[in-house]
Amino acid sequence: TDPQLLKTLQETALKTCPLHIKITAKNDSRLSVEMIGVRDAVVYTDDYTVQPARKSPTTQEQIKEIMERLGDTPYVAECIDIEADDDIFIPIGILTNARREACDMLLEKTIGGYKKKDKNPKVPECVQGIVVTKSTKDSDNNISEITASFLSVEIQDFESLHSAARAGADIIYLPIGEFDKLTDPQNEPGLVNLKDNGTEVVLIIPQITHDSELLSLPPLLEKIKDAGFNVACSNLGAVEIAKTSGTPFVVQKELNTFNMFTANTFYEAGAYRVTLSSELNMDEITDICDGLKDSGVTRQIEIVIHGRELLLVTKNDLLKPLYENYKRAVTEDSEIFLIDRDNISYPVKRWETRTLLYNSEVLHMLDEIGRLKECGADVLRLDLSLNDKKEIREITRAYKRALSGTGVKLSPKKDEIYTTGQYFKGI
Repeated sequence: TDPQLLKTLQETALKTCPLHIKITAKNDSRLSVEMIGVRDAVVYTDDYTVQPARKSPTTQEQIKEIMERLGDTPYVAECIDIEADDDIFIPIGILTNARREACDMLLEKTIGGYKKKDKNPKVPECVQGIVVTKSTKDSDNNISEITASFLSVEIQDFESLHSAARAGADIIYLPIGEFDKLTDPQNEPGLVNLKDNGTEVVLIIPQITHDSELLSLPPLLEKIKDAGFNVACSNLGAVEIAKTSGTPFVVQKELNTFNMFTANTFYEAGAYRVTLSSELNMDEITDICDGLKDSGVTRQIEIVIHGRELLLVTKNDLLKPLYENYKRAVTEDSEIFLIDRDNISYPVKRWETRTLLYNSEVLHMLDEIGRLKECGADVLRLDLSLNDKKEIREITRAYKRALSGTGVKLSPKKDEIYTTGQYFKGI
């Protein structure tokens, strides 16, 4: 609140760190950007495969100009080396994103080098901000008090995992069907990096789970537990199997936790985190969080603050005839909507043999981060299961910056309608 101090800070030139940047752009190979700082170096490899130019090729001068744009970072490009084929084409947006991602990786690595090591190296495994200790008498988890808000992100596939992690997600949810990709030996380096950064990975068990599917869960959960991951349960059968197997689990909002007693019941069953119902308003969430803390419960409460609400999930694949009868017009990448009599569009997705129907409006609480932090929830969740990698990166980064106190805005997607849901309403 001191205007003179603020003015002095604004007029003070920031100290910059020199960078040596190396760009590799070869035809039919992925674009690579290496950044070498004073003490650290990183290599970012983009998903984009460099293509031969059809019309106007991308010149080395253009690449250099984009790589020099480091104005919003603590870096300055001292030397830029470009190893590129002639007559190549790289979109401006791809180059800009590669520069940003490489900068973020270098900054994260540099800052991480200054973090203090744990004073007690014998502290047992941590579950993202909560210390889990095993009792000598049983397998119950005793969890210490949480003191900060964490950001969790729900995604649809393994390919989006690192986009969410680099953008600042502390916790990442993805379908349990992605476990094999997650543990594929060729993905091990990226997985080790996630674990080193303390990123928690939670695998979601489907909301509709038949007897035959539940019977296959126990051996799968053993593998998941041994690999160091947790699971999220949306039905009581999955909760019981997770509890019996000793796999750390989260209770999803589909189990309709509306009150402190229900949350505490799930904690006693072994859950280390409970996601509250999306029908609760801000006052009701605050009452539950305060009540649990006052009663000495120190496990995590999570609320969903961004994304489309799942309105309906069916047992059968209702879209199957559409895909079979209109193969040329409808593909797996097609966007499909159910339009009501008022011309309101509801996204419809197929997931394996299920059909998912989503709300027409997108829950968007970026402007209310301050109030959300005050309600007492330990984890704030973004449901980005319908978003692509670029959107996941932009939305996660915006909320992460907002949590740190930086004022940010998100550009609305075309035809997307935002809502604050039930947060400022009654049930």
